Amino acid sequence: CKAAATLNKEVEAKAGIPHGYTDFAQWVEYYSTPMKNCMIAALNLPQFPHQERNSALAIVITHKGNSTLPVQHRFTIDTINRHNRGESEFTSEELVRRLDSEETKKTIAFGKKERGNDYYGTLMFMVLGVFSQSPMVSVPIFKYFSIDKSVASARIIAGPWWPPLRHMLEHGKKMKFCCGRIEGVGCCCGGWAHEETMKGDAWR
Repeated sequence: CKAAATLNKEVEAKAGIPHGYTDFAQWVEYYSTPMKNCMIAALNLPQFPHQERNSALAIVITHKGNSTLPVQHRFTIDTINRHNRGESEFTSEELVRRLDSEETKKTIAFGKKERGNDYYGTLMFMVLGVFSQSPMVSVPIFKYFSIDKSVASARIIAGPWWPPLRHMLEHGKKMKFCCGRIEGVGCCCGGWAHEETMKGDAWR
């Protein structure tokens, strides 16, 4: 589209990276599912209901400047953080403003219409693609997704929520979106969320 073409030209002119924005958009799409699962795990909704109204995930990545690599390996992972309403940090304030924006309200309304009585909430995360530090050249992508009540009720395993995501981003791994109600011995969430009945030896 025209917007992507414009951003590609701007990134190349300022940072010297051809089709840098396209690389970034494809990277975000490639890792969309693990980032969604990480967002759910970070909120721990069974213990802290509706934290999606007050928190967002922010991931910062930097282009390696090597377009010969597969798209999933073209960025280094700088930071993975959860930002919350009430924090004074600039990024937190910006993300909270986004949570309260008209765009977010429209996305929430769409999620309610789409999921009906099963709708639980709409979550948001941001990925910031950095293409140059001096001068600073960066582009954000904001992603929204709605979840139903069964996903929100999936119990989160103990331990930090971000290491599984960092591991996947650094090793080019993909996964299915976790419904939170899997049967059998397979795991689609990367070890973030399971029902109580699944906490046997197979999950450790």
